[in-house]
Amino acid sequence: MSYVKQVGGEHYSGTEYQHWDMVVDTDMNYLQACATKYLLREKENRYQDLDKALSFVKKANKCGIRALHPDDFISLNFWLEGVDIPAEVEAAIVYVADADYYEASILINKLMDDECQKEMKGYVNQG
Repeated sequence: MSYVKQVGGEHYSGTEYQHWDMVVDTDMNYLQACATKYLLREKENRYQDLDKALSFVKKANKCGIRALHPDDFISLNFWLEGVDIPAEVEAAIVYVADADYYEASILINKLMDDECQKEMKGYVNQG
């Protein structure tokens, strides 16, 4: 894979082998790629990004998007080893790649609940 600098998106920095490289190398479907992209984003409105990831997961499920080819999990695992992400996010990405949309949805919903709890703690601490 030839290196092309990512413009913006500090959450993708730290490795030359980036999300888009993994997507190309694994022939990941567009819907799966978008879901994993939004799982990785760490912007101010994390809840909204997780909700977007969930909508892509639901669409992939409805469209019957299949799991990555077993050989493509080598590239996925190589990429996962090079990024510093929470274990639950990594697990959700693997579920998406494996087309286990039910488990991915459960995990994304849990991540969304966690974000709500963080926001609630922030409001309580402000008061």
